[in-house]
Amino acid sequence: MSYAVTLSQQLSAIAAFLGVGFLLGAAYELLRFLRRLFLGERASAVRVQDVSFCALVFFALFFSFLSFSGGVFRLHLLLFALAGFLSFRLTLGRLLRCVLDSLFQKTLRLAKAVLHPFFAFSSALQSRLFYARRSFAQTLCAVRRAKRAARNIKNLKLEEK
Repeated sequence: MSYAVTLSQQLSAIAAFLGVGFLLGAAYELLRFLRRLFLGERASAVRVQDVSFCALVFFALFFSFLSFSGGVFRLHLLLFALAGFLSFRLTLGRLLRCVLDSLFQKTLRLAKAVLHPFFAFSSALQSRLFYARRSFAQTLCAVRRAKRAARNIKNLKLEEK
C-alpha cells in the first residue's frame, strides 16, 4: 500500500518536528537546571535526569510520528527534530543557560544570606550544649569520685576498728 503525501503535509510535518526538537531542547535545559538546583552533580542524579529525558524524547517522537506522519517512521523527520534540538541548544539554550546559571547563583547567595543566621545560632547553641553536657559529665564524674572516696574512707575506718 502506498501512502501519498502532499507537499503541505510534508511541510507541516517538518515544521512540527522542528518545533518538537526545539521543545525537547528547552526541556533538556530545564531538567539540567533542576538537577543542578536540587540534586547536584552526583552520578545518580545525572542518571535519573538522562533516563527521564530519554523517556521524554521517546514519547514525544513516538506521538509526533503517530500524529504527523500517520505512524510511518521517516528518517528525515527525525533529522528535523534533531535540527530543532540543536538549534535551541546553540541559540536560545546558551542564553537560557547563562540566565539560569545567574539565577542559580543568586538563589544560592540568597539562601546563604537567609539561612546563615539560623546556622550560626544553631552552631553556637550546639557548642554551648556540648560544653554544658561536657561540664555536666565532668560534674557527674567528680560526684562519683567523691562517693568512691567516701566509701574508701569508710572501709578504712571499719578496718582500723
